[in-house]
Amino acid sequence: MDIWMIDWGYPTLADRHLRLDDYVDFLDACVDRVRRERGVESLTLWGYCLGTTLAVIYSSLFPEKVRNLVIQTPLVNFDIQNTLAVWAKNTDPVKVSRPSSTSPVTFPSPRRPGEAGGGEVSGPPGQPGG
Repeated sequence: MDIWMIDWGYPTLADRHLRLDDYVDFLDACVDRVRRERGVESLTLWGYCLGTTLAVIYSSLFPEKVRNLVIQTPLVNFDIQNTLAVWAKNTDPVKVSRPSSTSPVTFPSPRRPGEAGGGEVSGPPGQPGG
């Protein structure tokens, strides 16, 4: 497995005219380079924090280039009273993070057996499937 990261660095005055669509274009150039160097049609795109916004925009513009989309700590407006906001305000994060006896601990991988990463994904040690 290869992991490629983009470090946007710290913005300076020279970057003051860059817009969100400029960063999406930069991301497209990075994705195309990885696709070309690895010889793949699509890849897993992982966005963190503000990068989740870019990743979601990018994957909606270029779905053929994104096999999987992972968003970690997305920027969300919890002042809007929607399902996610209510859930976030009324849910105990400790309980949510514990393995549940009702959740599956073993499930088939989206890849076929024999492919890199194919087969099954198991739960934590000591749990069924772990």
